[in-house]
Amino acid sequence: MSKIAVSVIMPVYNSEKYLRVALDSLINSTLKNIEIICVDDGSTDSSFDILKEYKQKDNRFILLRQKNSYAGVARNYGMSVAKGKYLSFLDSDDYFKTTMLEEAYLCAEKEQADLVVFGGEYFSEDISNAYHVQSLLNEELLPEGTVFDINNRIENLFHFTAPCPWNKLFLRKFVEKYNLKFQEYKRANDVYFVELALAYASKIAVVRKDLICYRTGNNQSLQGTNSDSPLQFVNAFLSVKEKLIEQNIYNKYEKSFRNICLSNCIYNLESIKEGKAFIELYEALKERVFEQFNIIGTCKSDYYNSYAYDQYIYIMSHSPIEYLINKYNMVKSGIYTKEYLFPFSRIDKGCDIILYGAGKVGQKFYNQIKKSKYCNIIGWVDQRADIKNNAFIKLPEQINLNSGDYVVIAVEDSFLAAKIKESLINDYKVNMEKIIWENPVVNC
Repeated sequence: MSKIAVSVIMPVYNSEKYLRVALDSLINSTLKNIEIICVDDGSTDSSFDILKEYKQKDNRFILLRQKNSYAGVARNYGMSVAKGKYLSFLDSDDYFKTTMLEEAYLCAEKEQADLVVFGGEYFSEDISNAYHVQSLLNEELLPEGTVFDINNRIENLFHFTAPCPWNKLFLRKFVEKYNLKFQEYKRANDVYFVELALAYASKIAVVRKDLICYRTGNNQSLQGTNSDSPLQFVNAFLSVKEKLIEQNIYNKYEKSFRNICLSNCIYNLESIKEGKAFIELYEALKERVFEQFNIIGTCKSDYYNSYAYDQYIYIMSHSPIEYLINKYNMVKSGIYTKEYLFPFSRIDKGCDIILYGAGKVGQKFYNQIKKSKYCNIIGWVDQRADIKNNAFIKLPEQINLNSGDYVVIAVEDSFLAAKIKESLINDYKVNMEKIIWENPVVNC
């Protein structure tokens, strides 16, 4: 039998409703020499019976049981028996794309990386409505190419991806070398493991594809119960800070660390549904947490997430009820900072494209492509090219719109996109299959 390439570790707790989807995604993986380590965390439903059923069908499954101690302890248990060259983590209500393990594994082997990071999608009940999430792999914060090492470490190390383990692949020897463990918290148990892995890795590789699908709206998940332990994520990040200081590398990553801490402070605050927990976290942020994370006294230009900084400033001089009223008014008036993302998942890497649209969306797309070098822009057109003050931008009739592999429509409005698509087909005879448009808004 060939050596195990990847050990997939899955903590399972009362997941009978979604478990089969997750397990099937592993069975159908294009990478076959894997082991699937499922750790039942004291389930009281039929989850363990489902696991036994799959074990009978596939001997790659390893079943472990523990009393209810939460996902961090379960992942550590799974790691203690893992034999694969690499470690992968999947939650029992999510699923991997069938090529995920193979693509991440081949990337790790090619680049000899300690850690591989890839993109992902969020979905609710309907898998077909999954949508790209920029925070899992922020293209605008990545350097050129597919790998960066300890000698050209990016400034925004902690902010180009989220502090979750399931959109990453870890070299097991690397994990063991630094004795990386998940904390025993109910929530945010993965922060310590992931952030220190990013800091310690000699080489990090990137697969610019969405390979994980993360389920939202599951009230039974720990993410859906953050009102029970609103300050746990704070303790997790403080543990990371302490370790970085201990290793004499905190100063090197301080800006990036402050960024991820501030973003998580605001995200967790706005995720809380229960009033008492909201006030508890709000007051803690205001009275000590922002200071503990060295955010006090910094300026807006220090942050990649300007919205989070604005909310920090507001919190420091307003009460919890004022914050909620202000937030309600923002939602009502539609005041948000929008982020746009090029449709990487629908475009073949290295292909030639024509970009249609030179407004805010087009400018974002252009910068993302130039920075990532994902594909080649052979033409950029806009119906108002005469006022764009850029010699590279042409009117649609000035270039051959059929000369590229794709025409990517870079506009936000779906009605306008439909009109452009109609014109491309009828007026310029562009093959419909070559025309790409999807809603570019990823954060609004």
